[in-house]
Amino acid sequence: MGFNGVIVSDAIGMAAILKKWPLPQACAMAIKAGVDTILLKADDESRSQCLFGIKQAVENGSLSEERVDDAVRRLLNRKYDQGLFEKAGKMDPKETTAIVRSKENIDFSWEVAHKALLVVRDDKKLLPLSKDKKILVIEQTIPYEFLGKDLYSHAHMFCEQMTKHSSNLILDDAGFHADEDEIEEALRLAKDADLVVMTNYYARIEKRGNNTHLVKALKAAGHDVVVVTNFPYRKGTTTTADTVVCNFSGTPDSIRVSADLLFGAIKPYATTKMPIDLSAEKDIPEESAPAPEITKEKKKGNVWKGKC
Repeated sequence: MGFNGVIVSDAIGMAAILKKWPLPQACAMAIKAGVDTILLKADDESRSQCLFGIKQAVENGSLSEERVDDAVRRLLNRKYDQGLFEKAGKMDPKETTAIVRSKENIDFSWEVAHKALLVVRDDKKLLPLSKDKKILVIEQTIPYEFLGKDLYSHAHMFCEQMTKHSSNLILDDAGFHADEDEIEEALRLAKDADLVVMTNYYARIEKRGNNTHLVKALKAAGHDVVVVTNFPYRKGTTTTADTVVCNFSGTPDSIRVSADLLFGAIKPYATTKMPIDLSAEKDIPEESAPAPEITKEKKKGNVWKGKC
């Protein structure tokens, strides 16, 4: 077709692929079809399995050595064109950081995060949050691999930003999909709060789902619930939360700016509209949530006491 660049696959470990082919075979098939670089995000034994799977495909003739050589050549040519053979590993990290964390880039990132904010609903007019009210903040634990390991990106960024607006808070966290003990703890803490603010993000890699079931438990106990989510569909916004803010993202700036909006420090842009049609969801039955995981060692003080 005359294309001389490098073809990079999407994540080769996606469920749609793995349901049909083993991962090593999928990698060999992708290279045979013209992919030059495989996106394999898993940092475990699957990498070596795929390497030997590709090697085996060459040895049994299902993948030609010429196609592998062509893929390698394309990648090396692109690296050469970018000057990586001369300067790779020789750049000053401080210079890179100065560019990435320049005021211009920081301001632009913050502006994008702000413009993406959308108040999906606020049925009880809970926004802006009052500093006079005791607020239970439940931060969903974001998967470790999605976070940075520095002052800009780290765990508990939402709680951290909430404390910049109020000290009248009860801070808690829960797993990406809260287990039974975490639900009990949230219900116990909520008894001492006027309302609950929680994050409810969605990620495909989390097979058990998110914390929609925690929102339902809190609502069933009679609490007002404010949800911040990255996902505009029902799995993120839920059908039961009183107030929902969607930021369409899990970036540090999107997380922090959401807290600012909740307290009225900033307002959503009037020009930001829901970019998708959600009307079809009205006719789709709600999915039943998986049963909460039961930990081996239960915490003392069972709030539910078998009543729920």
